[in-house]
Amino acid sequence: MKSYPKKVVIGGHFNAGKTTFVKTVSGEHVMTMEKGIRERETTTVGFDYGKLKLPDGQVIHVVGLPGQERFSMLWDVVSKNAVGYIFLLDSTDRSRWHETKKQMEILLKDKELPYLLALNKQDLPNAKRPEELKPLILKEFPIKDESLIIPLIALNKESCFNALLKLLKLAGYSVKV
Repeated sequence: MKSYPKKVVIGGHFNAGKTTFVKTVSGEHVMTMEKGIRERETTTVGFDYGKLKLPDGQVIHVVGLPGQERFSMLWDVVSKNAVGYIFLLDSTDRSRWHETKKQMEILLKDKELPYLLALNKQDLPNAKRPEELKPLILKEFPIKDESLIIPLIALNKESCFNALLKLLKLAGYSVKV
């Protein structure tokens, strides 16, 4: 059996914080394919890629998917050989949540990969807290266990690192910190 490096895929809707997550965990080791769409705003048109070297020497490849459905032809290709997913939701704006739900349904169909649903932008004053959002998410999303719904601040390295560690543990990897 062929061995692949550990790859974690970051999904979510447009402006959920995927590129920020990849940049935060990877530091300077980031490749991104973005296109300007408005003044001071970009969108990922390919994928974001970065690496994180854990204290025990393991390397985690972190790949951010483009969030818009028009790029969905890339989702399965980029996700190949992933150990799991972290799907992001913008906890300040529910208007695009349906995009993440659709992405989850497509990517998780017929797969038994672990995943987390991260409520991003928890550092902003208008962010809804996880306790407020969990009942709604459990009703609307293909998620059965509320422990898979986590708070996140994609600008905070510790917050992103903890999300990655939780996902890797769900995937059955032991990580020494």
